[in-house]
Amino acid sequence: MSDHLSRLLELVPPEVMGKRLQHARNQANVLQDAAAKTLGVSRPTMVNIEKGARRVTVDELLELSLFYGVEPSELLRQDDEGTDLTIMFRTLQEQDLGLFQNREPLDRAIDALQQHAYASLQLEQLLRKPASLHLRQLYQLDPRRNPEVQGERIARQERQRLGLGDEPILNLRETLEHQFGVRIYHYPMDAKISGLYGFAPRLGACIGINRLHPHKRQKHTLAHEWGHALTHPLDQEVTVLHDRPPRSFEEKFAFGFAMEFTLPAEGVREAIDDVYNTGEPTVGDLLRIANRYEVSFEALMRRLVTIDLMAKNDAERIIKQNIVKQVERELGIEQPGEATALDVLLHTYPERHLHHAVEAFTTELLDEEDIRSRFLGNVDSLTFNALVRRLTSSFDVTDDGRVVAYRLDQLDQRVSLRRR
Repeated sequence: MSDHLSRLLELVPPEVMGKRLQHARNQANVLQDAAAKTLGVSRPTMVNIEKGARRVTVDELLELSLFYGVEPSELLRQDDEGTDLTIMFRTLQEQDLGLFQNREPLDRAIDALQQHAYASLQLEQLLRKPASLHLRQLYQLDPRRNPEVQGERIARQERQRLGLGDEPILNLRETLEHQFGVRIYHYPMDAKISGLYGFAPRLGACIGINRLHPHKRQKHTLAHEWGHALTHPLDQEVTVLHDRPPRSFEEKFAFGFAMEFTLPAEGVREAIDDVYNTGEPTVGDLLRIANRYEVSFEALMRRLVTIDLMAKNDAERIIKQNIVKQVERELGIEQPGEATALDVLLHTYPERHLHHAVEAFTTELLDEEDIRSRFLGNVDSLTFNALVRRLTSSFDVTDDGRVVAYRLDQLDQRVSLRRR
């Protein structure tokens, strides 16, 4: 634990720590002479500590925190400047979003995104591994032009930029996290809220997705928020469920972008053409296409209407017949089972965040309880240890066909590689 505190102490500039110690002493009504006596140092030394001319040691910090009646974590807290996401959302009105009951569910979702993102930043600071934040505005919207058409055009450009062509997107979250440094968290929200996007200078782009929504809906929401990030990276955004068509310019753009990004028109047309090669398309054929693109059956039906491959009345009639689950069983399409606690943990946090948490544990910078409570949402010990095993093991098959697991204990060991 001493090593952990030493690392945290190094992250606080001496002059900042000096001011905090001086403030804590004044709040406790303690004179400098008394504080110096407690540490066994001279008064001039105490003056230099509070001026930042002399760095306080870990033992001295613990002694003073006890004497002043303040928690060491309060003195060691990181500078919060440039990390506040919540301020961006304060101008939003629940009526504008269709949340007519009250703002509390939205505030809970925003606060959770803030806590998750700040925890990731703290781990990066502790390990001295800052995130690479590459996001910038890549596309401009023209308010005079059709927003849905612009959304589809930008989605096509973005697909080409990411090398996706017209194929299904299999790893959108991983792409956004690794290529652009976007922080993406999946956690429970009010049923009306699908997701939200926020930005802070030191946190970068942060996206929250409602984990309680079906997996395919979560993917659509992530595409929606990504479209917003590409055009308004410094602005907040909240996606809510509506029982009406999109109305505002931003809603229409997001609808067009998410639809083309998850279900590219040319890709869907090619898939339908392939079906026609063997006969008239069936509901089962459409369901296979929906599962291939990892979207809901309803989303595919809406897409077929927008690209003029199906009449709106026919699409609504098929959806209302509610035969999808029956067809899925007949086709043998596997339904997701109940997620384990480890599954939930892996889904909640970015991969980078989880690896940092495990590294802080295996290198003894933090103890298990500290990591579980501060950085992993109070996950239980059993699940935490399952996470450690998963992220520190490598599996292989021997020449005689046995599956073996290799435990990688020294994760911080340096290796020499030739650079390109």
